[in-house]
Amino acid sequence: MGILIRAITKLIATFAVAVGLFAVSFMYFPQGIEWVNMAAQFMGGAIGNPTFLGEDAAALFTTYVTDSTLLGVIVTAIARVLIEAVSFLFGGMLGDR
Repeated sequence: MGILIRAITKLIATFAVAVGLFAVSFMYFPQGIEWVNMAAQFMGGAIGNPTFLGEDAAALFTTYVTDSTLLGVIVTAIARVLIEAVSFLFGGMLGDR
């Protein structure tokens, strides 16, 4: 039961940190969010037109995998790394091990 509670807590914390990263980035560091957005656009261009999928699958892929989706995935991954680092560094103090 403890493992499940820790996992749910990490998911909720990841969501909160991702929203916080967006807010702080837009307020204090708009160049950083622009850099991440450019990386998302580059990734979107690299995988934007998959030739290995059928016609219907390619249409769905290009509809749902947009630059905004990739930006959200990148920021969520950064937030998750921060949460895991905090959990690793301070988990012993909280009885996490």
